Amino acid sequence: MMLKKNVAFRITLKPLHVEKRTISFELVEMEPIDRNFINQRIFNKPPFFEFENRTIKMNVNAWNIVRKIPVGTIKSYELVEGALKMKLSI
Repeated sequence: MMLKKNVAFRITLKPLHVEKRTISFELVEMEPIDRNFINQRIFNKPPFFEFENRTIKMNVNAWNIVRKIPVGTIKSYELVEGALKMKLSI
């Protein structure tokens, strides 16, 4: 019998590239445990996230707020005060 328990973890991501409305990150480090089967279970959540070969692809077009703007691609993005700030180009 498995008991579910919340576990805090810390990740280090390195931005790789942007393609249309998808941002790719390299999973550099995950603490306290960095195992592929655990990472796969946490980060492979289609349509929002895909995880393969330590690469996390974040599809922002799956978000309702972004879907309201049907045209454009990601021009720039940055992490500001715990939030992801993006600029879309039309």
